[in-house]
Amino acid sequence: MARTIPNGRPHHDSKGPLYILTGVAGNVRYPGLWIDHALDERVAPQPETDNYLTMDVTKERIVIKWFLPDGQEIDQVEVAKK
Repeated sequence: MARTIPNGRPHHDSKGPLYILTGVAGNVRYPGLWIDHALDERVAPQPETDNYLTMDVTKERIVIKWFLPDGQEIDQVEVAKK
């Protein structure tokens, strides 16, 4: 799981896209595969394990939260609708 800083600025100050990469697929794990990028605002603990996300959508906003299998929250982002 990784979330970017749109246009190199915090997501709440930017009109650019918010990119979200979700979890791993399958049972294969490659140690050292993730390469840090300057626009990564948050990255799941490495080596990455299973994780899932939830989305809470209202007329005013979207809140996305990521969790580890044990329920520990590892990230959250809110996007205001305009």
